[in-house]
Amino acid sequence: MSHDEFTKLYVYMQEQFNRIDARFVAQDVKIDTLMGTVDGLAMRLDDMAQEVTMINHGLSRHERWIEQLAAHTKMVLQ
Repeated sequence: MSHDEFTKLYVYMQEQFNRIDARFVAQDVKIDTLMGTVDGLAMRLDDMAQEVTMINHGLSRHERWIEQLAAHTKMVLQ
């Protein structure tokens, strides 16, 4: 293989490697974006779970107050 042929092959291989590297970078960006979206959704689900727990606690407290009022006023709840 002559020096000229080797140089052409080297340049060609470098171009191919650069294309492959560019594709990997593009995929990394897509994966990072996807992971950010998934993390955001997970945080929103955690927030919603905490909110539902707080709502259930408030509902239980209101039910207890209603039962106390019904017992105090001698009303029968159905």
